[in-house]
Amino acid sequence: MSYGGHFVMTGRGEGFGIQNIHYSPSSGSGYAIYHTDNDWRSEPALVVNGQGGGGPNCCSMYLSEEVADGGVLVFRENSIWDEPQYLAYESGAIQLHSMGIGPMTSMTCAPVSSALCYAGYVDNTGDLIIVRGIPGGSSILDTIDLDFDYAVDMAFHGADRGCLLVDLSPGGMNVYVTIDSGQTWQLSLDNVEWMRAAEWTDANNIWLIGNHGSIMRSPDAGQTWTNVPIPSTSDLRSISSYSADSIWIAGTGGLILSTGDAGVSWSEHGIDSMNVDCIQTFNGAIYAYTAGGIYRFILPPIDDHTRVGTLAWWSFTFNGVLLRLDDDEVVAGLSLHDTRGRYVPASFTGLEVDMRHLPAGLYVMSLTSNKRLENAKILWPSYDR
Repeated sequence: MSYGGHFVMTGRGEGFGIQNIHYSPSSGSGYAIYHTDNDWRSEPALVVNGQGGGGPNCCSMYLSEEVADGGVLVFRENSIWDEPQYLAYESGAIQLHSMGIGPMTSMTCAPVSSALCYAGYVDNTGDLIIVRGIPGGSSILDTIDLDFDYAVDMAFHGADRGCLLVDLSPGGMNVYVTIDSGQTWQLSLDNVEWMRAAEWTDANNIWLIGNHGSIMRSPDAGQTWTNVPIPSTSDLRSISSYSADSIWIAGTGGLILSTGDAGVSWSEHGIDSMNVDCIQTFNGAIYAYTAGGIYRFILPPIDDHTRVGTLAWWSFTFNGVLLRLDDDEVVAGLSLHDTRGRYVPASFTGLEVDMRHLPAGLYVMSLTSNKRLENAKILWPSYDR
């Protein structure tokens, strides 16, 4: 079985997998879809979709992005065509839904709240189109008059702020940013070296990773950019974050690096010599994918914080949460998740966690410092709503 982009976790212990099946030249091919809610410890649910040459299931399938409600985006690849579909685990069965738009070439996408935003072009028009889609429907948000090779990656923070990488090969790459939910996109960088992935770590910070250990960071939503040095020249393939300061990156040759101070220092967590195609961060666990398998890195067990550090290490404010740490304590990672373990975007500034944009409800906040690992249940009342 091939791993890499064919497995995507949608929460800690829960995810999907796809295996392409080729029956014979006369009978065509299909695909098997797997689902687990126990970290693949037992036999997962299995659905085999169709067979027969030339039919709608004749082609390679691969998984792309996880979405907020526990589903995942699927691409069906048929020669040069990529058709987006939405996959969800509903009522004990796996369901595939059309995203409501015809095949698009050179696609990339990102989850945006309960919808998906994706970029590509239709019928070889040469114009890059930005589409917002939900199962069964879609709408075109913007069109960029641009000759391009393909859209490489898209990332969003919340529902309004997005970043898009477009390859202009052989003329370099352009980076576009939106702050109005994808309605309009502005050029942020042009003719930069080849980048592979983008990540918003909060409402202002954007990170780009690419070949030869290249990392660029914008602290102001794409207005200015700086280079971030790392202790490697390997090609970087994937990036995932807990917060503005806690970031994990992965690349060729088994490279995995993490930082808890926004790139000032890095720690190495190499797994083997195989390329790491994707890395995902969840509450208490990191998942990495190579062509040989899925790797899981479990964060250290929770310490008894009554023995070291401040007992009451956080308190509410009208804006969110204020951390109350020791004078010699350094935050290595801070994250916010819902009760299903799915990452919740929040703005981290110093010792303050801004939760004003979040609806009232129960959240889990995780802290990793030089002295401890803590988890706390946050019953957020959403004061300003």
